[in-house]
Amino acid sequence: MSLHEKEQANLLRWDGQARGFYEVYYLKFNDPVSQTAAWLRYTLTSPTQGEAKAELWGIFFDSQDPSRHFAIKESLPASALRWECNRFALDLGESNLNQHGSQGVLEDKSRGHRLAWDLDFDSDSPLFNHFPFDSMYKTKLPRTKVLSPHLDARFSGTLTADGRRIELAQVPGQQTHIWGTQHAKRWAWGHCNTFAEDPKAVLEALDSQVALGPLTSPPLKVFYLKAFGRELRLNSIKDILFSRSQWNLGAWTFSLRGGDLRVEGRLEVPSEDMLGVGYQDPDGTRLWCNNSKLANCHLEAFDESGRSIGSLHSERAAAVEFVERQIHPEVPIWI
Repeated sequence: MSLHEKEQANLLRWDGQARGFYEVYYLKFNDPVSQTAAWLRYTLTSPTQGEAKAELWGIFFDSQDPSRHFAIKESLPASALRWECNRFALDLGESNLNQHGSQGVLEDKSRGHRLAWDLDFDSDSPLFNHFPFDSMYKTKLPRTKVLSPHLDARFSGTLTADGRRIELAQVPGQQTHIWGTQHAKRWAWGHCNTFAEDPKAVLEALDSQVALGPLTSPPLKVFYLKAFGRELRLNSIKDILFSRSQWNLGAWTFSLRGGDLRVEGRLEVPSEDMLGVGYQDPDGTRLWCNNSKLANCHLEAFDESGRSIGSLHSERAAAVEFVERQIHPEVPIWI
């Protein structure tokens, strides 16, 4: 897809007035040199009651020293958010985000943390729509829409975490856009483009359950894998309902099938490498996200006879989050 279509996908969906709406842009990346990672999040919430707000989040991970992990959030009135209609450009306070770059600074003086960044990013990967039909991005259901303009991005620039300046040069990451009227009830999400054996391999994974009135849906699964000489886009209605996937806090296993290929995968991360952050639905209900950019990811592919044809590994450099309507006390809540 063209750059124009990718930029179109990033345009703000909020009209500046609608109630009961939320919108999120996030960037995430892992630097193999410093063995650090970051997650930057620009958010908007226009609640059903109360004033709309815009927030900037910054989360930092250091794989060499978990005591250096931290998260910061700045909340501002929605009037502080400025955007353009004909191109993707957001300004929030001293920070900004556009189709190929982001600059910002966050400080938490009470905890003694500061995060600043000046980044450029781009990708050769096409726009990735998680849903199989374009109509699903235009109708009321599903209540959350998600797509990735930069599924397999490369980031360059600087990240400064608590005074430590980190130079980034074409490090792997992702940029995604989310919007809607209600979060899912619970979900697990994972992404990895840091495989040791194949730097061009990409995994995107989502397993969620949504509210159906007073009931909860069965698990709905979307997987994308570019690896082993194949490209598996498992987001058909059959895939969404019947792909095999099972997760709980810190551990996720799945089995994917595409043509004559079967892929067994797992994502896992200890609680000390997760940070807890609070999400909020527009109606005020809370969710708790247990997030890490330091997960292990392992994939193994098999042919029709069951013979292994290869494996991929990413050690402490994959992204994963587990989101539920409850707090897990073993994961500290930062924001």
